[in-house]
Amino acid sequence: MKKLLCFCIGLVFTFFYAQDGSPDVSFGTNGVLIYDFGGADYVVMGMDESVSGRIMVLIIIIGANNELVDFTS
Repeated sequence: MKKLLCFCIGLVFTFFYAQDGSPDVSFGTNGVLIYDFGGADYVVMGMDESVSGRIMVLIIIIGANNELVDFTS
């Protein structure tokens, strides 16, 4: 039986913006963070912004052999 893997919160293709709407260049590389899951498939299930302004992304990660994949960021 195939296993549906794990839900995790992380940043996938997330852009951070300063108050005036321009990219926040202090985050990632010029305001952009791109994370490579190393060949695993993933599906973005949702995005939300916390009260403190942090952007959270809920994803499902599926490894090459349908194994459980842990991700901490």
